[in-house]
Formats: sequence, structure tokens, C-alpha cells
Amino acid sequence: MNKEYDPELKKCAEELKVLFKKYDVMGSVTIASPSHSEFLMHVEATWSVSKWEGDAIRFRSKKEDWPSKAAQDKATEATVHGIESIRWLNAKMHDNMSQLIEMLREKMTIMTNVGQYFDKPKPAYPKREKITKTQVQAISQVIGGMAAMLAGLDEVDLSLGRRADSDVQWSMWTRSGHRVTVKITSDGGLVASKSSLPDEERPTDSV
Repeated sequence: MNKEYDPELKKCAEELKVLFKKYDVMGSVTIASPSHSEFLMHVEATWSVSKWEGDAIRFRSKKEDWPSKAAQDKATEATVHGIESIRWLNAKMHDNMSQLIEMLREKMTIMTNVGQYFDKPKPAYPKREKITKTQVQAISQVIGGMAAMLAGLDEVDLSLGRRADSDVQWSMWTRSGHRVTVKITSDGGLVASKSSLPDEERPTDSV
């Protein structure tokens, strides 16, 4: 068996993708075999204004794309409902599973390689630079109020500044410790996303 994946899990994942499309729903699923695991998150239902763009979810709801404000609001609200449902349940399950694992650790030694292909060492990042409230507001205006709220731009801790992850991507952090990622898309727009859990690598000192 390939050490990096289980072929049966891959087949199962492909069938789940078909079901997501068949029933036109958003959702996230984790599946596991005795040795491997797969994770799927589908946000591109026909009624959703979100889509995957690289490793980030892009949320686009602009007036010019809709025949009426009512239609725009309906799609935007439905998408927010889907995203928040996925976020809330995954966060809840993370808390529940973490408690279970800690209880098990009291009874046994747990050795696992889960996440090793995702949690690879990361390269050193450039030094952070200062960021102002005006700069954050400018980003918020470009991506739109609802998307800015979902990304937590209104909660950015200005004292932590921002970090250049690449030529087209920057990170900032909210007061609650979540990382906000802002990326320039291939068509020149901006997309912003917020981590579902606090960022363990977030800086603790001011710039």
C-alpha cells in the first residue's frame, strides 16, 4: 500500500464528492481507515458564492453579479449559513475529540502519525511590519463587508502587525489569536480567510 494514502479512502472520497454535487450541499467530512485518513470540504454548491482558490476559500458577492439585491442577499446569507455551520461543528468536534484524546492519554501511550503530511516544518518567515487601521479598512472595503466580517478583519490586533508569507499573501492575527490570511488572486482581486482555531504560531510581541 502506498504510504501516503489509502486507495480505498481515495475512492470513498470521490464518491462523497459526487454526493455533495448530487444533493447540491456544502459540507465537510473526515474519513479514516485503520492506517490513513482523508478530509473533504465542499463549499461550491450552486447556491453558494464561495469557492476554493488554492488553499483559501474565496467569498464573492458583488452587486453587479446579481439581478437584484434580494437575490444577492439570499445567496450571501445562504453561503454564510453553510460556512458557519461547517466552522461551528468542526470547532465543536475538535474540542470533544481533544477531550477524549486527553482522557485516553491518561490510560495509555498514544503514538500516531496523523497530520504528518500536513504539519511539515515551515520555512522561516520574513519579519513582520506595522499595519494601520486605515490599511485594514482599505482591505475590508475591497473584499466587501460580509467577507471582511467572516475573515475577522474587524478583530485584527494592530499591535501584532502583518507578515509577508509570499509576494502575494500576508498574515495578520485577531485579538482572539486566529490568523487572517489576505491573498491577491490571479485576477487581481483580494481574498481573505480566517483560521478556524487560534494560530499556535502567532506572535506574542508587538512590532
